[in-house]
Amino acid sequence: NRVEFTPDSALLNINDDDDDDDDEKANGMDGSGHYSGLDGSEHSRGHGEIDLQRWKNETTLVLSIRHLDLVTPDHKRLLIRDLNLNLNVGENLLIVGNSGAGKSSLLRAIAGLWNVGSGSIGRDDDVYFLPQRPYCTIGSLKDQLLYPSLDYSQFNLDDSESRRIVPRSHWLKQSLTDQDLIKILEQVDLLEVAVRAGEGDPALGLSAVLDWSNMLSLGEQQRLAFGRLLVNRPKLVILDEATSALDIVAEARMYSLLQNMAQSTLHGGKLSAPGLTYISVGHRPSLLASFGC
Repeated sequence: NRVEFTPDSALLNINDDDDDDDDEKANGMDGSGHYSGLDGSEHSRGHGEIDLQRWKNETTLVLSIRHLDLVTPDHKRLLIRDLNLNLNVGENLLIVGNSGAGKSSLLRAIAGLWNVGSGSIGRDDDVYFLPQRPYCTIGSLKDQLLYPSLDYSQFNLDDSESRRIVPRSHWLKQSLTDQDLIKILEQVDLLEVAVRAGEGDPALGLSAVLDWSNMLSLGEQQRLAFGRLLVNRPKLVILDEATSALDIVAEARMYSLLQNMAQSTLHGGKLSAPGLTYISVGHRPSLLASFGC
């Protein structure tokens, strides 16, 4: 088990073997994260609930994990023991390890879906989760790209009334024209989808209402999810095998978009706007290059 740090990235290696001695499991690292050991051993001590805290953070800290013990929902297996980790804006984390070691379980705990265990998880409230199979909503291609945000123009209301009806979490952070959205589709290699849906006109394709979950391949749905990141600009992104259906070239391009989103907000060593931090689970060795590991 190990955590390796580069200037802007960290590699969290979760393994379920018990071959390491106690000294190795107790080793910690200072810097942008601190690690106190993980294993997949059976446990006997009792656990309650993990304390999940969400904050609208104006500082650079976007994720803080303190003394986390993560247990399976049936209380029969300890997946993670005494994990301590901080991630700041612009720092990224790749989680690797054996199958069944608890990689995706850790993401579920960060999301608040798993809460059996102890310790605390604090994270910025501006978070976006990319699963292996993204959700396709009912509506137009434009609706797919904006999700989970909404286009106020679809409401026959003035802006102030729209903002009372639509939750703040669904407000678009930036004003985007159809040409902006077409450009985003091009960046994630989905322009041809809009062209086909619009019978040659991508602008008309944005308004096409189809059964997108069946119209789009899994690879296209995964690229669409990266397009949603470009639209919604979250502060923290959590990816669970989010590029599993992409080839290595397409995967590298999607992660390059994430890197550009993070770097574009850094000017003279100061943050001019909230940067992007991303956490990813994956098995491909090619992901190591995307994290500078």
